Amino acid sequence: MVRIPTMGSLASRLLRTMTAAGALFGLSHFAAGAEPPLGLEQLQSAAPVPGSLVIGGGGTMPPEVIDEFFELGGGSKAKIVIITTASQLAGTDEVKERFTHWHQRPHQSLSYLHTRDRREADSHGFSECLTESTAVWFAGGNQNLITEAYLGTLVETRLHDILKRGGVIGGTSAGAAIMTRTMIAGGIGVPQIGTGFGFLRGAIVDQHFAQRNRQGRLMQAIQSHPGQIGLGINENTALVVRGRKLEVIGDEVAICISGTHERPTRVESLAKGQTADLIRLSRAAVGRTQDNQNFRRSHPEVAKGTLVIAGNGPTPTEAVSKFFNAAGGKEGSFVVLSTAHENDTDSEIYFCDWMKDAGVEVRQVSAKKPNTMTSANVREVLKDATGVWIAGSHLGHMVESYLDTPVQKLVTAVLHRGGAVGGTSAGAAIQGEYLVDDSLADHQSGIAEGYERGFGFLTGVAIGPTLARTSSFEDVPEFKRPYPADLVGLEVPEATALIVSGTKMEVVGKNSVSVYDRKLDDSSTLPLVELIKAGESYDFKQRRRFDGNRVDVTLTK
Repeated sequence: MVRIPTMGSLASRLLRTMTAAGALFGLSHFAAGAEPPLGLEQLQSAAPVPGSLVIGGGGTMPPEVIDEFFELGGGSKAKIVIITTASQLAGTDEVKERFTHWHQRPHQSLSYLHTRDRREADSHGFSECLTESTAVWFAGGNQNLITEAYLGTLVETRLHDILKRGGVIGGTSAGAAIMTRTMIAGGIGVPQIGTGFGFLRGAIVDQHFAQRNRQGRLMQAIQSHPGQIGLGINENTALVVRGRKLEVIGDEVAICISGTHERPTRVESLAKGQTADLIRLSRAAVGRTQDNQNFRRSHPEVAKGTLVIAGNGPTPTEAVSKFFNAAGGKEGSFVVLSTAHENDTDSEIYFCDWMKDAGVEVRQVSAKKPNTMTSANVREVLKDATGVWIAGSHLGHMVESYLDTPVQKLVTAVLHRGGAVGGTSAGAAIQGEYLVDDSLADHQSGIAEGYERGFGFLTGVAIGPTLARTSSFEDVPEFKRPYPADLVGLEVPEATALIVSGTKMEVVGKNSVSVYDRKLDDSSTLPLVELIKAGESYDFKQRRRFDGNRVDVTLTK
């Protein structure tokens, strides 16, 4: 994602427009006949599109947009259906003449579909052409004419089936508006909200965006529907969605996330050839509906069970041994948890080899094997587990796979039964309550929106391999400043691990662990950072360490 800083950019114009309108913090009313805003329990976050979408902003589509649509539809083997229902001229030769040049492109078949009769739209014979279609295009006009004819009918079902088969659905103007479930049905200034087809979840689209000054309309729509991304598409421009990737062909697209009392409205411009990640944007929007700053203010503690938190690189044998014993030894039941996005990690292989040498069996729960992720199978694997090892090298993948899912609850139950949970890299960081991930962060704020919460096994804590950027800890205040005041940071280097039970943390391995356990305005003489060597322990409640001399680190606040 590229943030465009110039005041002439689409993003800057949008922010300026909304500031002048005084609408940065939401609406108190809707246009007559509009649907009420969705409750938070009805929020539908984005999901990767199974096929592809080509969403045009109106005007004249550049040839490269149509090229992309045909290519995504199968090229010379494309079976194309054009739905003209949005046009007042639908069903006439005049509207078909607008697509004459399409017939000249290589394809296998090209046909037209139109009715205003819902009963006909729901009949099997009417939309039979969609059962073999690889590409569907919605012509422009009035989006309400499309939804009135097809929403909730067999046509809608068959359109979703095209995406499931890996096909493409495109459209321009009205054909763009219907792509999302929450649809802007009309309105000047104040949006009228209707219901679209939901091909693109977690978003609201507005078209003819800059040309018709619809910046305010889109912002009001997303402020009234918390957790939704706003996509403002200019004329002569298309937003192409493949899986979770957004890419622009043509001019420019505005990406908008509504502000809250804690965070300002977020507006970014996506220019021609640039890409963005749909899932990350959606998590940021949905995350703003949650209170990510409400972390526990008491001291960090693992009330039941044992945590093993290992840094990158080889896990100390002593750490794995302590995990093994805390989980019941040879009488224990062991599970390794991995993510959908990665092949077996070094951590996973090392752990499984260690358990095999110890003479115990390890079962696997992995989102990369869908048949193992059904609730019944997950419960069966985890219901009696006494030890779970979390493997994975990418923190964002771990969050997307398991945060706020039944798997997280089942792993939490292992601790509550007095078992052990361990992990390295992302599998270590996810055990904290707050996440610090530079690879996902907005570097203007230092925060990775939508990726701020961990599993919370160790409350009030952020865990990372490098929280400060210098060995002298000069930027510790900068690390602490964006985060909750009582946040404790644990910097766990390679070949080092923490064993945490109750309020006590023991360090094992080769290196020292840095503990950031002071508020920036703490007037005590205690240092902001303490170094805990291997063989030493730290007590979060008493805020002091044992088995060694205190290492004072002087910092400028």
